[in-house]
Amino acid sequence: MNTSATPPVLVCSPNRTSCKRLISVGEALAKEHHCSVTMLFLQPQELVSKTVAEDIQTVYNIASRAKATITVLFNDSPLLALAVYARQINAARIVVDENDTFGHAAFGVLRTLLPDLTITVLQKNGQLLTFPPTEITEQNRHPHPTPVP
Repeated sequence: MNTSATPPVLVCSPNRTSCKRLISVGEALAKEHHCSVTMLFLQPQELVSKTVAEDIQTVYNIASRAKATITVLFNDSPLLALAVYARQINAARIVVDENDTFGHAAFGVLRTLLPDLTITVLQKNGQLLTFPPTEITEQNRHPHPTPVP
């Protein structure tokens, strides 16, 4: 539970491959918005193994260097777990990688579950797309991404 006055930037990664890039983006956003970074490493329950334990250690080391807190969750409903966790810590923004985030349909699901949060997506080419908070109505079901310089 986040008890600080300023909501944190929540960086979510389901693997260690993009963790360093995501943490860098989260760090920059946190610095810009004068807040902290929280890392969520989210895995399906069936992936509990020695290899995943090594991945967790790597992600922990990367997050620690960025002075980010880290939480590891094993859950078979990752998008729901991400949404619940974001609410629990009062996240202001979520940072995800377009390649790692549980498929392309995930953005629509996240937007539906968390319409009042900004979602920043790190693309393959290093560009960021930001989906600003929206009020979901019948006329506004699918927000249009806004490129971030």
